Amino acid sequence: MYRFLLVIIFLNLNLSFVNSQESTIETPLYKSVTFLNFKSDTLSIHNIIELHKNEMFSIPMENKLFYEVQGKPATWLHFKLNSLQKDKYLCIWNTFLDYSKLYIQFENGKLVEEKEFSLIEKNKFPIGFRSPTWKINKDYSNADVFIKVKDFNTKTNLNLLLLNFEQYNNRLQKENIIIIAQTIFLSLLLLFILILFIAKKELSLLWYALYIVFFLFDFLFHMGVHNQFGILNFPIFQASSQMLVPNIAMFFASLFFINFYSYNKRTKWIQKGFIYFSYYFAIVTIIFGIFFIANKMLFPKEIIIYSARAVIILILIFHILLAIRKVIPYYLAFAFILPIISFFIFVNDEPDFHTSINEVFLFDYLVYIATSIEICLVIYYIIKQLIKNEFLAITLKNENLILRNSFQENILRIQQEERNKLFRNIHDSFGGYLEALKLRLLNKTERTPEQIQEIIGSFDKDYRYLLNNLYSPKINSENFVETLQEFCSKINQATNNIIKSTFKVDNTQLTPNQCFLIYRIISELITNSIKHSKASEINVNVSKTSGSKLEIIVLDDGIGYDQHMIRKNSYGIQNIKYIVSELKGNIFINSPKNKGTSTTINIPI
Repeated sequence: MYRFLLVIIFLNLNLSFVNSQESTIETPLYKSVTFLNFKSDTLSIHNIIELHKNEMFSIPMENKLFYEVQGKPATWLHFKLNSLQKDKYLCIWNTFLDYSKLYIQFENGKLVEEKEFSLIEKNKFPIGFRSPTWKINKDYSNADVFIKVKDFNTKTNLNLLLLNFEQYNNRLQKENIIIIAQTIFLSLLLLFILILFIAKKELSLLWYALYIVFFLFDFLFHMGVHNQFGILNFPIFQASSQMLVPNIAMFFASLFFINFYSYNKRTKWIQKGFIYFSYYFAIVTIIFGIFFIANKMLFPKEIIIYSARAVIILILIFHILLAIRKVIPYYLAFAFILPIISFFIFVNDEPDFHTSINEVFLFDYLVYIATSIEICLVIYYIIKQLIKNEFLAITLKNENLILRNSFQENILRIQQEERNKLFRNIHDSFGGYLEALKLRLLNKTERTPEQIQEIIGSFDKDYRYLLNNLYSPKINSENFVETLQEFCSKINQATNNIIKSTFKVDNTQLTPNQCFLIYRIISELITNSIKHSKASEINVNVSKTSGSKLEIIVLDDGIGYDQHMIRKNSYGIQNIKYIVSELKGNIFINSPKNKGTSTTINIPI
């Protein structure tokens, strides 16, 4: 995919500079152009002609394309045509010039008013033209040309071109190729993003698609396509489109930055910064909307322009910081640097009349080339992130499947172990009683009621003891001591063992899980003492130590455990050790032969 994007970038750059390396004009026109010494919006063309006769056009045009003609008063230009062998085309290469009109005065005094191009009056810009263009017939040889210009922009492009038919047609062809190539290029990228959005249902992709849409609109407006087809040809839109459309584009770009990047704790403040930037672009859009509804052209352009530039520079700085923090790759930060550098080149490095047509195209189109490269790199990043997320999702799914299978296997294993344990308890306890009862009943000489009652009583005690061990109570900090005391009391009643208990855990906060696991530990230790240690007396002590730990000590006076059995085959002891490890505690067992068993457990709380 990245190779495909690189090919598109290459074609996009090459299509911008096709054809010849001819200069803008055969002879620089600016050398014969002069400005009226003052600006005026009240003078008629006849007044202007009189001022020309009085040599009031004495300010020569310099070798530069941009001038400050901002304001309501009109700026007047004059030059004299030479002898013409062929028809010519006079162009002002500026699609955003607010107003221009051409007057021709012949040597015999005849005056011809050519068509006007106005963006400050509705439907006053002739359809079919992207910028002010007049056909100069060869019959106009040696005539005086007067041009009336108005513009409300900070700087005005007065790139005057006097071209023959071949030069004019070549210029139009280059513009058409650039417009078509860039439109197709951006439309393909837009279609690709929309397909990803439909497939992934990720809203941030829609925001970036809208960014591309408004970037395309901005490009078409810059190339004068809206003038050519008479689209949105009313003053307030013409006055605001240079800032409104890029502002909306940056609003959607900010939403993309907020939602698509994977921020961490160290870069959360950058995400908040992008949120504030989106608020800024939204507020500016609302301001434009208010002026649009009120149909007012005089809005605070300069304040918005300079504040927007500051915000865009901050966005660039934020991307550099995100790259340093490894939230985004470095090539993405570079992608956002390109349009900023191109913009400042466009603002500060002005071409002149000796610049070739191709160089002027490059200069005028530079920001759009850089932004197109940025879009390609961002889409490449989006693809990589989506693929990465897809692989991560597959990995997590596989791991989840493994964990689920492992969990099911563990459940089955534990169930089997518990069944075996229950089977052994039933076999060891009840099997002997049933066998003894059967022999007594079969032996007539030993079938006394007292003997049968003794067997049934022992059977009942073991039955109740087994039930108490299998019972899992609802236990928490409030009933912790009471539940343990109740358990010890029931074991006392169900067996011939003496169980003594001491609990000193006042004001100790335990989670329900801790309470339940501690209950399991104590019940398992008591069970082991009764069944395996053959103890007659068991002491259970639970207390809170000074080190914020819970200490459990279980002592018995039995015969002790076989240490080899403890290490290898004792399910009960191994289960206790596992529970203690779950509670992040430690356990120590001291069981000398025929001297009882002491088990000490410390659990952090």
